[in-house]
Amino acid sequence: MSRRFWRAGARTRTPDGETAAGSTPWWTDRQGPDDDATPGARVVTELLALEAAGRTGALHVAGTPGGLVHLAGGRVVHVECWTVPGVEAVLLRRALGPQRWAAILAGMGTSQGRDAAVTQALDLLARDRVRPVEVDLAHRRAVADAASALLTTPDGVLTRLRFLRDERPWLGLSSPPAGADLAAEARRLGVRLAAVADRARPDVPLARAALAPGARRRLSAVQWDLVTAPDPATPRDLAWRTGRGVVVTTLEAARLVDCGLLRPATPPDPPPPDPPQPVPPPAEAPDPVTAPQAPHRPTTAQVSRVP
Repeated sequence: MSRRFWRAGARTRTPDGETAAGSTPWWTDRQGPDDDATPGARVVTELLALEAAGRTGALHVAGTPGGLVHLAGGRVVHVECWTVPGVEAVLLRRALGPQRWAAILAGMGTSQGRDAAVTQALDLLARDRVRPVEVDLAHRRAVADAASALLTTPDGVLTRLRFLRDERPWLGLSSPPAGADLAAEARRLGVRLAAVADRARPDVPLARAALAPGARRRLSAVQWDLVTAPDPATPRDLAWRTGRGVVVTTLEAARLVDCGLLRPATPPDPPPPDPPQPVPPPAEAPDPVTAPQAPHRPTTAQVSRVP
C-alpha cells in the first residue's frame, strides 16, 4: 500500500473545508453486504453512490493495487493507481527525454518522489512546454489506464474505501466522465488484456527473440522502444520506462510476440503428463478340460491310401 494513501488519509477537514489536525475526517467506509463482491465491483458501487450524491472529494482505495479517484460534483475528474504511470509520468517522459526521466523514475517508488514528479509536471504546464490538447489526451489515457488497474485487476485485494471530502487533484479532466462510463471503459480494456494473456501479461517478463539473418520488420515508435529496452523486463516495467500506459504497452508487447520479436524470458511450464492408462488384466488361459476342442484334422503325412 502506498504511503501516499496514509498521508492523505491523515489530512482531515472541518465543516467549512479547512484542514484541522487531529479532528475526525468525514468519510464513507462501506463494508458488509458488498464484502462478497469483487474489489472492482465494490469500488464501482461506491463511485455510483458518490455520483448520485453529487460529492466532491477523493475516494481512497487501499489495497492491491491502491489508488485515488477524484470527483467533482459526482463526476470523475482524475484517477491514480500506484502500479501504473500517471499523467505526470507521461508528460515528463515526453518533455525531458529518456535520461532525465530515468533519474526522476528512480525516486517515484515513494510518495515524496511521486509528489516531486507532480511538481515538475506542474512547472511544465505553467511554462507552456506541452500543448493543452496533448495534456488532455495524455490525461484521458492515464485515467483509463489507472481505472482499468483499479477496477479489473483479476487478483486485486481491497482493504478499505475512504472518501475524503473537498480533496482536489493536481490536474482535472476537461470533460469528466460519469462513473458508469469510466467503469465501462475499464472493462473494455480488461477484456483486451484478457484476450492477449496467452502471449503477454503486465507482470510476466519478456526478452528479445533472435531474428533470422536478413529479417526486417517495420515497427511503430512504441514497438521500437519495447524491443530496444534492456531485457528481460515486464510490460509494466517497460510502461514506466517509456512513460506509457500499462494496457497499451502490454498489447504492443503481445503483437511483438506474435511477430517473433519478443518471447517469454523464461520458458513456460511444460504441460502436465498424460494420466497413466489403465492396464487391462492378463487374459486367463483356457481350462483344457472345459475348453472346447477343435475337430481333429489329419495332416498329409497322416493320410494313407487304403490298398
